[in-house]
Amino acid sequence: MQDPNDAIPVQMREMAMEAMRVPAPARSETLLPEHEVRVAVMTLRKILVDIEAADTSDSRPADYPRRNRLVFGAIYAALRAGYAAGVAIDHTEPDWPVAYIELPDVGQVSWHVPAHGMVWDGHTTKLKYDRCAAYRYMTRLVAETSGTVAPMQGNGE
Repeated sequence: MQDPNDAIPVQMREMAMEAMRVPAPARSETLLPEHEVRVAVMTLRKILVDIEAADTSDSRPADYPRRNRLVFGAIYAALRAGYAAGVAIDHTEPDWPVAYIELPDVGQVSWHVPAHGMVWDGHTTKLKYDRCAAYRYMTRLVAETSGTVAPMQGNGE
């Protein structure tokens, strides 16, 4: 079996080794317990591997729908780990927002992602949360009828 480190360019291995010797910069505030932060870091590591696999391959074209789902999952994991992450508009390509993650000690990574194809429907904050409640209620009923959850009691949560 091939050593996974053989696939990592020497320069990147040296950068990673150097980063381990330098104290990491303070992460942004996270309210998660330390063990959940560690889980988020490990999850992010796995997602980054999956993104690269979906994005680059010698044997098949890139799987952009899968890659885009993974990119948003990576942003979620990065935020849970306390890393700066989010989406910004690329003014040179405004139809393709950019998802960014600031990886400690190694730098920024980013991906263009498709813009949301729908326009705002004019909903108010109240209507937004009414829709969220209706969705929770509807999906709970579906789960009950399929037998995957116990019947609802009280306020439907």
